[in-house]
Amino acid sequence: MIDFSKCPVIAEADVVVCGAGPGGMGAAYLAGKSGVTVAVVESAGRPGGMAAIAEVMPFMVSELDNEQIDAPVYDRWVKAIYSYQSDSVKKRIDASHGTEYPRRTFTAAVASLAAEDLFLEAGAKMLYHHTLIDCIKDGEKIEAVVVHSKSGFGLVKGKMFVDCTGDGDLAARAGVPFERGDAEGFCQPMTTCFKLANLKFPYDSIRTPEFAKLYQQRHKEAQERGELSCVRENLLTFPTMYKDTVHFNTTRVCGHDATNGLELSEAEIIGRKQIREYLKWMRHDLPGFEDAELTNMGDIGVRESRRVLGNYYLTADELANCSKFPDAIARCNYPVDIHNPRGTGTVIKVIPPGDFYEVPYGCIVPQKIENLAIGGRSISADIAAHSSLRIMPTVCSIGQAAGLAAAMAIKSDTVPAKLDGRLVREELKKFGAKL
Repeated sequence: MIDFSKCPVIAEADVVVCGAGPGGMGAAYLAGKSGVTVAVVESAGRPGGMAAIAEVMPFMVSELDNEQIDAPVYDRWVKAIYSYQSDSVKKRIDASHGTEYPRRTFTAAVASLAAEDLFLEAGAKMLYHHTLIDCIKDGEKIEAVVVHSKSGFGLVKGKMFVDCTGDGDLAARAGVPFERGDAEGFCQPMTTCFKLANLKFPYDSIRTPEFAKLYQQRHKEAQERGELSCVRENLLTFPTMYKDTVHFNTTRVCGHDATNGLELSEAEIIGRKQIREYLKWMRHDLPGFEDAELTNMGDIGVRESRRVLGNYYLTADELANCSKFPDAIARCNYPVDIHNPRGTGTVIKVIPPGDFYEVPYGCIVPQKIENLAIGGRSISADIAAHSSLRIMPTVCSIGQAAGLAAAMAIKSDTVPAKLDGRLVREELKKFGAKL
């Protein structure tokens, strides 16, 4: 048995952020801009989370009057991504402004570069290839997180910690209560995204109604013939920046727990099995796909795992009523979007047009642990509310609120639970948050 308390201290900061995805980027950026020191622990070798590692794109829509709700971090990320794109791509993107996916389409590599720009601008110390293992506590406070890298085990000490792992890993290690999935513990299915290039289909876009009708019908027939094991009810496709390349967010791996290492490993194999089937079927059965080439494939994408219980619990009814809160730290109007945890079907419930709901501060303040904030999709909410707020733009806003609250707590010599959420909201507005 390893005594983690005797491991060497490899880094120390005022705020330690676990996870370098959209939530971690938001947390590190505003914490750093608030004047405190920041260290970021990330198991991968690059930042950007699902956008970089799992090939998830485009950014989903959470907008009012064609303007995004999320700022300042998400807005800066989008602009940084745009700055890396070529002039020809920019012309195509600008020409499509107000239609399909302007400025929300990107490559995983560029999303990662742009994210790192923000981390470095905030002065964050990046600890790539360092996996969170456990934490060391003193009563109801975390003293350090235990990480593992090529160098072995080490400690990262901090005054405040922000869990941006997406799966609530740090909160769970620290003993914070959480929920997982529906009443029977089933979470939304995982998906391995992929891209096919060298396509020559006889329409302007894969989303041309005539072609969409054709490939959806043939997809159904292939499932009925047993050629496709994926249980999703349709092909979910998105155009990319390149006319001959299409993005697929369409594989479906049900019944696997993303917080169980063995099940997560098996899910990767199942997702790639489905990609092999799709590639073979499309080349044979879809016009224009005869010479399709698999060019990109992400690690499996996780929609849902733990939901960490906090001082407030956001519900589906509050989304339906577009509830507002005096201590709100984020806004969202993306629909309830629940992919069937057990098979086919997707439940979509839209937010009333022109309106939005808000996420109150208490959702990011976990129970039990005093110096911890939650900065990702694993905040305190029911399964329906989670299915809406889990999108990357909203997660950026949740993360930035958690990072700012951690910095404010340090400066006030207090803990996040004792901060007035209304003051956190006002400080967010000073940084440009649209609240």
